[in-house]
Amino acid sequence: MNTKRTFIYSDDKSEKFWTIDIAETSYTVTFGKTGTNGQTQTKEFADEPTCTKAVNKLIAEKTKKGYVETSGEGDIIPATQPAQPQEAPKPKAKKEKKVEPDATAPSSQTSERQSTTLYFRSGSSDKVYQAELIPATDGSGYLVNAAWGRRGSTLQTGCKTPNPLPLEKAQAIYNKLISEKTAKGYSPGDDGALFVDTDNANRVSGLLPQLLNVIDKELLEQLIADPLYCAQPKHDGERRMIKESQTGVNRKGLTVALPEHLVETFSKHIHGIADLDGEMEGDLYTTFDILSLNGVSLREQPYSERLDTLYKHVTPTDTFALIETAFTAEEKRNLYERLKAENQEGIVFKRLDAPYTHGRPNSGGPQLKYKFCASATVYVIAQNEGKRSVQMGINEEDGACRPVGSVTIPVNYNIPEVGQIIEVRYLYAYPQGSLYQPIYCGVRPDMDKEDCSVSQLKYKKSL
Repeated sequence: MNTKRTFIYSDDKSEKFWTIDIAETSYTVTFGKTGTNGQTQTKEFADEPTCTKAVNKLIAEKTKKGYVETSGEGDIIPATQPAQPQEAPKPKAKKEKKVEPDATAPSSQTSERQSTTLYFRSGSSDKVYQAELIPATDGSGYLVNAAWGRRGSTLQTGCKTPNPLPLEKAQAIYNKLISEKTAKGYSPGDDGALFVDTDNANRVSGLLPQLLNVIDKELLEQLIADPLYCAQPKHDGERRMIKESQTGVNRKGLTVALPEHLVETFSKHIHGIADLDGEMEGDLYTTFDILSLNGVSLREQPYSERLDTLYKHVTPTDTFALIETAFTAEEKRNLYERLKAENQEGIVFKRLDAPYTHGRPNSGGPQLKYKFCASATVYVIAQNEGKRSVQMGINEEDGACRPVGSVTIPVNYNIPEVGQIIEVRYLYAYPQGSLYQPIYCGVRPDMDKEDCSVSQLKYKKSL
């Protein structure tokens, strides 16, 4: 017979719930902010006494933290009510603890199972990620499996522990997976709302950037001639939006700190309270779009009008720049030739009559970029001992790591740590091989490991 118990926690900063549904040899907990679906985890045990002991321990931990049990209809159950008569008295608990090392005693961990499903929705992305911790069938340890992909499609699967591990190590891998995904914006609610019920919930800004797709040389020539598109330099920095003229927002939509000198500059040189979009390059911030002004949204306005408003309400300085923009075919051609001669990263084309739409379209879109040389977002898999170089990795379609060679780190850069995300330029990639003539561009704190996809590589053309 199942028993369901509900607890609530409330203070000045938050209001949360925690529910435990108890079966004979398993329990399911659901927890999160009041009013949300919450996150669900299930554990199974070898027998009912072991399960009951684990349940009692969990409930004791929650009540110690200030959670109060309710009737399920919102009424508080008085603390004097004998809600947990099944808890073992202290003398008995000590006695049980003494016999645990006995090798003949059955392990309560050999059938423990946990599972979590997370969702992510932003722009055209609608993804699901599932993780489970299960005992190996031969009883030799525990495995952590994962499945991921677009919601409604056949999910890719993988095992994060090729060999069974002790519970403690498998649990650490499982917890790390969940932590990494929630840090990227995945949440337990099936509506995919970013960062709900995660540690980053209080950093959600409400702003998300519009991202660009790459075009080829043929389309580049068409856009240079098309009067509906303007052209701008592609900056090689870190994407940064500005909320209400004072708060930084990264490409995930989370608030981040800004350099003090920029906050002061914005207060003096943004005429009004504005939400901006732009790029950070060292101490220089270059803005190329304005999304709101004095509480009025400008997102639905055509880009030509937003750009005009931007130029009227921002006074540029040495550390706060307005984007250079070319409108006529001649101006766009000259900009293209100059940027290429200066070995800049590329050129961007924006449709002048388009509104601001966050996210990246599956293909095409009103904002496009052409790169003069290929670049890739990769992660460091090893530092080469005794050398100023690191080995790079990238994700195959099945999530496996594919090494793509080494890159030298210039003396004016710190050598990145293993696991850090970095940006490199290169001429082309060999199929199933390394990047040819990679050049290190720096660490990318605004990117995640899942951005390091093999799909971004540009391969050498066959003769």
